[in-house]
Parts: sequence; structure tokens; C-alpha cells
Amino acid sequence: MWKEKSPDGKFKYFERYKDPYTEKCRRVSVTLESGSNRAQKEAQKLLEDKIADKLEHLKESDALFATAFNDWLPKYKDSVKKSSLHSNVIKLTNLSRFVVG
Repeated sequence: MWKEKSPDGKFKYFERYKDPYTEKCRRVSVTLESGSNRAQKEAQKLLEDKIADKLEHLKESDALFATAFNDWLPKYKDSVKKSSLHSNVIKLTNLSRFVVG
């Protein structure tokens, strides 16, 4: 965690975390009035809560591949030629063997 003082006198606290799906670093921040030790501890707790909420949201919104595929396929069938449908269904079926879940 690190902090920066803004021009208006407030302190902005930052924390980085790694997104488990993209493996990229993400950043969350909290702005508080003070830069004291007590404020730093409060900011650390708020940042940890924000990160936990973001990671939990990723888990909740994560659809299983089979569920998403089964929802998508009927709509896709109506919009493409048979040759395209056949080709893409074969590719996605092969892909589904490697997807966990």
C-alpha cells in the first residue's frame, strides 16, 4: 500500500492486486482526510475489502463454458449458414475438452 497527498489536502491510498483471470495487475484506491497511522490502518482494511469484493464478483459472474455455449448456440444457429455453424461447433466442442468446469 502507498499513499499520495492530493492538492486539496486529502490522502489517497492505493493497493495493487493480480486479476486471477487475466494475470494483470489491477489497482484500487481509497481517499481519506488524514495521513495518520490510524487512517493508514483504516485505509488498509478498506482496500482489502475492495479487493475481496472485486475478486468475489469475478467468481459470481463466471459462467461455466458449457452453460454459456448452450445459451449461445440456439441464437447462433439462426444467424449463420450451415457450413459456418458446423465449423464453429466442431471448434468449440474441441475447445470444451480443455476448459475446466
